Amino acid sequence: MVVDISASSRINVAITKIWAGKYTAIATSAAPSVSGQCAQAPSSSAVSGVTTYTNTGTCRSGMWQTLAARAAYVTLNFGSGCSATWKDSESREYIPVSPSITGTPPSLLTRDSQLVTLPKPSSAFDANPRAVADCPHDQSGLLLWHNPATWPSGTVPSPSSSIITIPAGKRVLVSSCSFTSGIIYNTIAIPSDSELIFDDAPITLWVRDIKVQGKLSIGSPTCRMLSYIDIKFFGSKDLSDRMGNNLGLKGIGVDVGGSLDIHGKQFHPTWSRLAATATAGSDRIYLMGQAPNWEVGQQVVVVTSSYTDETTKENEVMTIKAISGNVIQFSSVLRFSHWATQDYQCEVGLLSRRIVLQGDQATSDPLKFGGHVIIKGRGRVSGTQFLRMGQQNVLARYPLHFHMLLASCPSCFSKDNAFYLSYYRCISVHGTHNVEVLRNVAFDISGHCMYLEDGIEENNTLSYNLVAHVHTIFHAAAGPDQIGEYYKEQTDLLIPADIAASGYYITNAYNTISGNAASGGWAGYAFPNLFLPMGPSASLPGYATFVPAARTTLVFDGNTVHSSGYYWRDSGGIYCGGNFYKNATDGLRWYHSGRKGRVTKTASGEDAFMRFTNTKAWLLRAGVAHWGARIEVINLETYDCVRAALLFGKSWLDNAIVTGRTLNPTPFPLVSPFSSPNGNSWQGFQFYDTGTQTILTDVQFRRYFANGNIINPHLDNRVIISMTHSDQFKPQGISATRNISFVDVPRSQVIGNRLQNTGSSRYYNFIDWDGSLVQRTYASLVATNNSWWHLGTDCIMEPDWAVWVCKKTPTREIATLKVTIKDLIDIGVSFNTGTPPNGDTTHYCGNSTLFDDVTGLSAVVRSTVITRNVGITGCTNKGWYLYFYHGSPLFFEVWPEMLPPGLYVLVALSYPAGTNFNIKAEYDYGHNQVKLNYQLTAALSVSEVRSSDGTKYYFDGQHLYLGIADKIQHALPPTPTAFERGGVTLYNQRYGFHYIITATGCSVSKTVGATQYCSAPYKKPLLF
Repeated sequence: MVVDISASSRINVAITKIWAGKYTAIATSAAPSVSGQCAQAPSSSAVSGVTTYTNTGTCRSGMWQTLAARAAYVTLNFGSGCSATWKDSESREYIPVSPSITGTPPSLLTRDSQLVTLPKPSSAFDANPRAVADCPHDQSGLLLWHNPATWPSGTVPSPSSSIITIPAGKRVLVSSCSFTSGIIYNTIAIPSDSELIFDDAPITLWVRDIKVQGKLSIGSPTCRMLSYIDIKFFGSKDLSDRMGNNLGLKGIGVDVGGSLDIHGKQFHPTWSRLAATATAGSDRIYLMGQAPNWEVGQQVVVVTSSYTDETTKENEVMTIKAISGNVIQFSSVLRFSHWATQDYQCEVGLLSRRIVLQGDQATSDPLKFGGHVIIKGRGRVSGTQFLRMGQQNVLARYPLHFHMLLASCPSCFSKDNAFYLSYYRCISVHGTHNVEVLRNVAFDISGHCMYLEDGIEENNTLSYNLVAHVHTIFHAAAGPDQIGEYYKEQTDLLIPADIAASGYYITNAYNTISGNAASGGWAGYAFPNLFLPMGPSASLPGYATFVPAARTTLVFDGNTVHSSGYYWRDSGGIYCGGNFYKNATDGLRWYHSGRKGRVTKTASGEDAFMRFTNTKAWLLRAGVAHWGARIEVINLETYDCVRAALLFGKSWLDNAIVTGRTLNPTPFPLVSPFSSPNGNSWQGFQFYDTGTQTILTDVQFRRYFANGNIINPHLDNRVIISMTHSDQFKPQGISATRNISFVDVPRSQVIGNRLQNTGSSRYYNFIDWDGSLVQRTYASLVATNNSWWHLGTDCIMEPDWAVWVCKKTPTREIATLKVTIKDLIDIGVSFNTGTPPNGDTTHYCGNSTLFDDVTGLSAVVRSTVITRNVGITGCTNKGWYLYFYHGSPLFFEVWPEMLPPGLYVLVALSYPAGTNFNIKAEYDYGHNQVKLNYQLTAALSVSEVRSSDGTKYYFDGQHLYLGIADKIQHALPPTPTAFERGGVTLYNQRYGFHYIITATGCSVSKTVGATQYCSAPYKKPLLF
């Protein structure tokens, strides 16, 4: 260890701090060596334990002594202008002595989760041998900054020099007395063949810029510095490029070919979780896991356990008074409670480091224009605090920025650093691959923090980081519906995606993101859709047509998120949606915050799923909100979330614990439209209303209790709720469950189905593949309280849930037919698209009625309305009698959108006797490429139609019977017919195949638009 005291005015401070336990001293039997202006060998004489040294140079005489009260520790006291260095062969570091902590600890948690596995960094410290070969400041041949002979002019450069350039080809060492105290240096430039090295000594530098074309070395990865080093950047807002080559100003600019190494003492782990709830008024906390080597006097942040991080502001920065193992005592008491039970625990992050890079407060705070570090060469930084860094709304001016390195710097990293009070992000990995971002702590950040900038960044590792209290810039994206909001770049919002600022901004999912924690922000983890690269990456060779949004996850495992995703009703702690793009019309950057899907592919172009594993989420609008086409969420825990997840496309949620409300007293805010007069509601999961495929398997739901006397079940606390708001969007057979269990969930709270005057309400359904959700011993088809779904005598109406529960059999699957009649029911034309009020029949155009061979139900009318919005969903292997108010159309088409292979729907319509039919089927593959075309032939009976696999029809003089089957498999190469996960099958929707029915020979009774109708009375067929 090096002790370096440079001036008498600082000697007293140093001695005081040694006694206060903040600086370091070393015990040794060797005499100190004196360098620099004290280069002449001192004389010495021993006087009763005190050795006095006299120097005949420019320094005054000084002395060193062994402190009686700290017999193992030594302080050096040399005169002003001296640099006295004393190295201990054992490198024993003085660690501040902590006062003892008294009191009986509470019962402590020993694990951080109940189901998921949250990866931890190794308990071992990084290799830090600190041998001579490891430490740049111990190398031979170094020249001293404060030695006039170092400089070509023969004098030490004045701090007022506009630029101080390190001599060409030289390696220059700075120590405690190298820089003039209280004076701001302008620009320090390090040429390509030079190196500036910091000694392991207390050093303070006030400077505007440091331009690095050679090397700047403050320690090395295997020689962590133990001293306190503070570099403070000065300068008011100025957008000029003073350092040149787009390195900017007010910071460290590492040019192409340059190298930056900054490595402070390793504090490990850098963050932890509470092992017991820390209550308001308490002065101590208990940490889980590995005991940290944090020190008295350091600052930590105790992260919030409130839902709305930005408004409640319950994160607390505390100073350590005492530490003993996993027990930390603060110098003041906590103002808020911070929750820790087996459900979830607040994080505690270390903010202090011995090396500090900071923007000075006076010139940084007013316009949020702090210091910055940009790396175009090699950059390795660890054990450093970045304080008041980043220049808000100035492109490329971030606290730490790896800029356009592609794959040229596999050794670049940011490890165990702290980012605090950042004006613009934390770490930007920009056009760069293979960077490691490990064990960092970030708190109180404006804009996206961990930032993959352009969308081409791949194979980077972001692991074991903690990000908390992230702020949006300019505005927090909201909006009344799924659309969200659109914002373009402007003076106060250079990157419009910052209206949805997150802890981790992941423009390209093909990276390793594991073991991280996120709290606060518009989202914790954001996966925005970029359909082309942004910024300078867009013009790189090979990236002109690259689609970042198509890249799937490499690893997304063991991440946690909380107190986020509350600004907008469809956001979540992990949010995959939105669209960041450059507008072709105005040339500006735009961000759309709302629903925007992505289709993920492998590098070879095959369909691929995004995959989130071992995820834990709490105190959120939704744990995971994913608008993409394919997502698997495997191993999930959610607590105190309004919804566990919002999953779109093909989605699988497997192996989860979903807890509605824990005992945390923090209330949910009133978040429209999910609030009620009795307070807020929370639901486990909402099945979407159309076009998706959702499978839930091995999920346990806990603690869903009735929310008072709620009429609308969507505002009650239910496990599964329907989506029934629209007549335009109608569900197919798109939802299924298996192996669902409950703890502290009354039976009434299992399903919440809101009955409305909509198609999505009439056709709401899902399959419970083992009956566990509806608490049956058999597979069940569950569908809305509508007689259309009274499929047989085995069906039971559940009034609390407003659904029918029927046994699922091999022939009972869900089918959807799109029956189109020109100018009545047309694909792409919608009527009453919202929620028509009860009694509004303006969009009704007919009825569908079941007829089949169910004994005991043949006389029961099991019917529902047909509306002008396309789509009828029902059960397979049944008769569907279709009646239209205008009469029977002379021309119509039937498109089997969903019809499992081997099953059928028997469609019947009334026509007058003497009607003739020409019926064909064809498959239009697109662009009028007909792949299948055949004529249906007349059958002799209904039973023949049923067994014809969609190739026959029958007319008995009253009813046309048409066997509808899915024939696409005969026109295409073998393709998957279903989405299958966890023992559950959901059949795929098909497009293009349809039946074309033309009727002639009946009198036209009405013409509506382009379609003629003949009169036919309503007469339901009796049996097959």
